[in-house]
Amino acid sequence: MSLPLSLASVKTHAAFAPRVVFAAETVETGAWASGAKEPTAPLACDELYVARAKIPNDRLSRLVAHAAARRQSLVDHAGADNLRFYVLPALERLRVRHAVYLDVDCFAVRSLRPLFDAVRTSRATLVVERATAAKSARPYANTTVARHLGYRPGADDFNAGVVGADVVEASKLDMPARLADLYEAHFREPLWGPNSVNQAATVLMAKAVATAFLDGGWNCKYDVAASADGCRVFHQKPSAYVWLAAASNETGRLLAACFGDAWRERVARVHPPRKHKGTT
Repeated sequence: MSLPLSLASVKTHAAFAPRVVFAAETVETGAWASGAKEPTAPLACDELYVARAKIPNDRLSRLVAHAAARRQSLVDHAGADNLRFYVLPALERLRVRHAVYLDVDCFAVRSLRPLFDAVRTSRATLVVERATAAKSARPYANTTVARHLGYRPGADDFNAGVVGADVVEASKLDMPARLADLYEAHFREPLWGPNSVNQAATVLMAKAVATAFLDGGWNCKYDVAASADGCRVFHQKPSAYVWLAAASNETGRLLAACFGDAWRERVARVHPPRKHKGTT
């Protein structure tokens, strides 16, 4: 349910921008991809594009595969998450200058135009929302690399599920190569813990590029209960949809428009409810 909801939300709240899904080769397309086109320049704002993407067997992928993670699923997740950086050259070839990346389990409930405006006007390579919650995947602050980069816990942390990018500048920097350098340093001196395989590396990489931080509502993953009314983009799995609809009228309307009035029964059948992030 995550991807159809995410696409429906972007169609509603970012009608001024083309929608491009980079799907891994193993992902089966369903009804959500009906009418989708192969992306070719120039992209049209009223179209959905789907492109097959493959994570190459490069230096970064090989290093990630050997990361000392707490469980294998974290390594797999890290490899998939790095796809957001591998597709930057493809976006540049499609003549895209500014882009906003959303994880598959992110959906917008308000206009994304202010986020795109921030990407265009900030003169930064990356634009993210600061995550001050202790739950965020933080690198170690007392390592040689973190001290050299000036990393500050709580001030430089973010979750990479929502990222704005100057595509041209980001492509020039070769993000996968920069991440690979950090993994090599990590094997010499641990830079993050076994639960932080991918996010912590991205946080450190962002310290070495021009990164602008936004506050409030653009990536509601942590402490959602305290900020649901002000959220612009929720970063939550379907098991939290029922609670989010009760806390946010925009979410309820979006779910009903996407899945029909019986969406609650569908969620309960496919994704049993669990304790949502932000509760105690």
